[in-house]
Amino acid sequence: MLGKSLDYIHIKLSFVDTFTQWIILGICLTALAETADIKCVKDGEGYPVGTFIPVSDPCKTCNCKDDGTVTCWLKFCPKPKCGKNLFRISDDGCCKECARICDGKNQPKLDCWQYRYYYPEDSCIATQCGCFFEKQLVPRGKVGNPCDNCRCQANGKVWCKRGACPSEKLHCVDPTYDENCTYICPNGKTCMYGKDIIQYGQFKIIGKKVCTCVGGVADDWYPRAFCAKRMIMNEDLTHLQKTRCVVDASTKPTWMQIDALYAPPVKPGLM
Repeated sequence: MLGKSLDYIHIKLSFVDTFTQWIILGICLTALAETADIKCVKDGEGYPVGTFIPVSDPCKTCNCKDDGTVTCWLKFCPKPKCGKNLFRISDDGCCKECARICDGKNQPKLDCWQYRYYYPEDSCIATQCGCFFEKQLVPRGKVGNPCDNCRCQANGKVWCKRGACPSEKLHCVDPTYDENCTYICPNGKTCMYGKDIIQYGQFKIIGKKVCTCVGGVADDWYPRAFCAKRMIMNEDLTHLQKTRCVVDASTKPTWMQIDALYAPPVKPGLM
């Protein structure tokens, strides 16, 4: 009797072991099949051909190609339809959206050009149409510097009527208004190299160059600065001294000395 019981237990265990082995084998085959489909790797994770959202950055959508290249772009975020003080970050942490209190709010019908609805900062509802001015959506009415006399109009466009120019045109690249809304040169004569503004009589080091404004006569003005390399070829100067009666360079300031002598501190806001 005991022998038959042992045989029954052995057969049952064998069946269980075989069944478990088949399950493990099925899992392995599935994993191999999934691995075989992987064509791209993004931040250590494998993905098949097609569109996917990377585990490492859910705010992006990526595309895997047959050759293994991956192209990604940021998730599209619609502009929140509420004032900026009611903005919140979406649950996935990717976009700005309106606070819950704005859910279900009915927007009154507005006929705005190119859907330029203006929302007050603390409002869930657009109260009027607006205009884009200096990359910002502004309400109808006066906008910007009062001296520019700019207005956001009903057609969604900004119209400006700036003051007349002074009788003598300005010799600077950084004009601004004075208290009477008259254009002036706040730093006197200036010129420009790239985005750097230089005052006349000033030497300014920009990268590997020394730049200055040119034009010595009072009425002369050139908006572009003149720049030269800071390094002087001493061999050429020595040759000129010996063969062409050029003064000894050691008795005159070099560009490096000029840097220290004639490059006064630049006023804040001119860098």
